[in-house]
Amino acid sequence: MASPKRLCPWSGSRDDSDDAGQLSRPCKRWRSLVMQVRGSRTMDQGVFGFSGIIGGDLMTLFQPLFSNMVQRVVSEEVGKAISRHFNAAAAAPPRLLVGWKQRPRYQLMFRNVLKPVYTMMKLEAKDGSALQVAIVENLDNDQTRIVRFGHLSSVRAEVVVLHGNFNAKNEECWTPEEFNKHIVWGREKSAKLLNGDLTLKLSGGEAFLGNANFTDNSSFTSTKKFRLGLRLVNAYGERVLEGITEPFRVKERRVEGFEKHYPPLLGDEVWRLERIGKNGAYHQALSDSGIDTVQKLLQSYMKNEQKLLKTFTKMPPAAWKAIIGHAMTCAVGDDLYLYEIKENNMGFFFDAILQLVGVKFGNCYKPLDQVHQVEKNLVESMKKVAYENMKDIQYDHKMINHCPVPLHMFHTKGLSGSSDVLPNQQILDYGQCSRFPGEISTSQGFESTKRFCSSQQAINVSSHARNMKCSNG
Repeated sequence: MASPKRLCPWSGSRDDSDDAGQLSRPCKRWRSLVMQVRGSRTMDQGVFGFSGIIGGDLMTLFQPLFSNMVQRVVSEEVGKAISRHFNAAAAAPPRLLVGWKQRPRYQLMFRNVLKPVYTMMKLEAKDGSALQVAIVENLDNDQTRIVRFGHLSSVRAEVVVLHGNFNAKNEECWTPEEFNKHIVWGREKSAKLLNGDLTLKLSGGEAFLGNANFTDNSSFTSTKKFRLGLRLVNAYGERVLEGITEPFRVKERRVEGFEKHYPPLLGDEVWRLERIGKNGAYHQALSDSGIDTVQKLLQSYMKNEQKLLKTFTKMPPAAWKAIIGHAMTCAVGDDLYLYEIKENNMGFFFDAILQLVGVKFGNCYKPLDQVHQVEKNLVESMKKVAYENMKDIQYDHKMINHCPVPLHMFHTKGLSGSSDVLPNQQILDYGQCSRFPGEISTSQGFESTKRFCSSQQAINVSSHARNMKCSNG
């Protein structure tokens, strides 16, 4: 049997085909070096052909040949590698990216917060208004301003859906590639995930998302959540960072009728609160007591918590804490009730859930947190009497700049309830009362002040302010 053919170190295979034993360039040069050695001195065949050369003879023979060959090979290969690198960089298209730690100067953003999202229901902000988007310029000290002028103020932007885990670490910036990689296109053979007018033309740096809705819920994704994303339709040379919302769930519309509200509204039915099931035992008990809204529940709670608890046959403390904690997250607004004691011209201001917010001593208004300790004992005792006499009450003030303003002033002057045009000193003097609790009668006769707008009641704001000044005794 013929002995197997010994392979040289540069050979790639035992195969004799044309592709077998192909040599790389460094291997070819190594073989060339060996052939030069063999040609310069006769030797016996051995491993790599060097068995006949030993000791100093080998070093003497190899040193000049090896040194020159290595220098030439290394120089050429390094030059070629550098050339390939720069040629590839020159051929690649320019990338308008910023470093991970450098936030772009311009950024798209959503300016309001989404309300809970359900399939086939219009996307809206929490207050029921349309979603607003804008392009802003990032300034120093984490300040931003809307880009009102220039070509960026009228760009076209596109709304897309992102996976909920995009930018999970809350980085200040990211690359367009990273953003696009997280776009969700929906399930296979399903309708378009997000329908509506999703391309927006900005005007003065702003635009509104007028009509858009989800056709599918978010349960098919790994995070069970989506984000809305906002990106430019066309690049403008300047890097503009994409805008994103907070992660949110999209639920099926059919479950909306049983969902809790976060936060609840004053007019919501009480079963919208945690731990109160629709048509459940707690819901039925409250309904039997005439408590059918979140506002009525909180009013009863403020007036007498222990009496309210007797509404239920058995209420675990943890459940009660959860119900009240959830209810108290609602916005109570700026409407106020005023109860006055005629005998000494003292009044109590309550908000929409009958929570005491301030006290009027004469013409001087004090927020509850500024009432002196000596006065607090009197206020607490008389507040209980006020709660017992609250029947057919009406809103007759609004809280403006942390101070109550009579409603008839708004009707007469045509002022908006959210206006800030009336400073505190034009309404009531703030916490400078010349009278003390000892001078106040302890009479328990309370009367609800009912104020109505009429031409005879019209007064001038400035004269009203002067009349409401407290004397400095």
